[in-house]
Amino acid sequence: MSTMTDSMAMASKLLVVMDERRKERPRLPDVITPEWLEERLHQFATSLQFEVAAVVDTVIKHRLTQGMVPAKEQRSATPDLLTTEEAASYLHKSTSWLLKRHDIPYIKGIPNHYRKQDLDAWLQRNRFKPRVA
Repeated sequence: MSTMTDSMAMASKLLVVMDERRKERPRLPDVITPEWLEERLHQFATSLQFEVAAVVDTVIKHRLTQGMVPAKEQRSATPDLLTTEEAASYLHKSTSWLLKRHDIPYIKGIPNHYRKQDLDAWLQRNRFKPRVA
């Protein structure tokens, strides 16, 4: 719940910055030429691009510090958790194959994580048992 409110707070900060930008408008010239309009649009797009990038960076840093997006350094604390790529490699399958499976439990996130115990249990349940003739 706090992540949603944090993201909403950051989005509202962006809106405040954009509103402040609108208040700083320069005086319009007597004649608006296509060149002048193109220049103003370019300036606005550039400033907006940097503001949005700053907000996105802040959200990503916030989520990393709050543990929302596990950093590679944080994974070492839980060695039995594997990323999607690691879990696929552990099962000797492709990443796309693993993502399509709905019978293998995982911890939803960016990236998804799989417990080694769950993968071992799935392998045990799905092993090939030949018929004895």
